[in-house]
Amino acid sequence: MAAVTIAGLAVSGVASATAPDGKSRTGRDTALQAGMDALVSDGSLPGMLMSVRDRNGRVTNYTAGVGDIRTKSKVPTDGYVRIASNTKMFTAVAILQLADEGKLALDATVEKYLPGVVRGTGDGAAIDGRNITIRQLLNHTSGMSGHYPALVGGIQPVKDRYFDARELLDLALPLAPSFAQEQDRKFEYSNNGYILLGLVAQKVAGRPLAEVITERIINRIGLRETRAALGGPAPTLDSASARRACANWPRCARPSRLVLRRQQVRATDSACAACR
Repeated sequence: MAAVTIAGLAVSGVASATAPDGKSRTGRDTALQAGMDALVSDGSLPGMLMSVRDRNGRVTNYTAGVGDIRTKSKVPTDGYVRIASNTKMFTAVAILQLADEGKLALDATVEKYLPGVVRGTGDGAAIDGRNITIRQLLNHTSGMSGHYPALVGGIQPVKDRYFDARELLDLALPLAPSFAQEQDRKFEYSNNGYILLGLVAQKVAGRPLAEVITERIINRIGLRETRAALGGPAPTLDSASARRACANWPRCARPSRLVLRRQQVRATDSACAACR
């Protein structure tokens, strides 16, 4: 049994003799490496890194593709990557903390906290914040579409494009719900539902979501290499060059001590890509 951590986002080829079980004599899984190489071969995913920890605690790192599409540098095994949908866990915890503190109710409607904000249009006319509860957003039974119109062409065309949460929500409101009004509610994974939850958390806490997550979760449990960078271009995987170029280093490598808002980053010309 092995624990696997994967980040897709930089490979030096590994030349080794292959054993009959598909593993090299150095303990590396050649089939796994080949699978990663195949995933980046068409260019839609520039690079990947994967860490495999076995039952004895031994870690084997794998990389594929490039860490920086401009310099073609290798993927660093300690590279910083966006955690994408894993962000939902942080958002959900923040919401549950606020509920535990009596600042919001899970069975209250979205309308209570964001009056007039959620009104579907066109095919999404049935989407209405007056009929969606916080609990339904949490468990993906709100009926909101999981489709991201902004990513219709994939991630690469918009990788450096900043989308405000409200902008993403507005793009989702014309989308048809996952079930008709006369049907029973059903589970359907919804990215847009969690965007809406983030807006609720911001409104209730009175702080930007990145600050809510940083102060309530990241700082509290000591995630020193985790940063809520909600907005701006994704960090490069080339962490070494980012560290050399950033005037804020090493503070930006200690996210528990620094949260840069998007406006502040724009005013800080020397801030590295990882800070944005």
